[in-house]
Amino acid sequence: MAVVALLWGTTSGDRGNSARKYAKGGKRRTSKGGLVDADFMKKIKRLLKIVIPSYTCKESKYIAILTLLLVLRTQMSIWLADVNGRIVKSIVERNW
Repeated sequence: MAVVALLWGTTSGDRGNSARKYAKGGKRRTSKGGLVDADFMKKIKRLLKIVIPSYTCKESKYIAILTLLLVLRTQMSIWLADVNGRIVKSIVERNW
């Protein structure tokens, strides 16, 4: 009960809504994704040169195979969800 009494008198500033969340003019800043700039792309290229030294090395073949398997697994998951959805729809509608 004492906690409720203490929280009752707090303001939004006391609860963690700091000014840095808001841009100029009082509008709230929203982030719709990560920051991808030239520096980020430069770092990615450096990492890819380390991970894949050439296109003919076995590491690049492994990455290609794993990428293909990941895409296939995703497609199979989507197909299975569709089949399960149709089965559930038939059960709910009692359409045997």
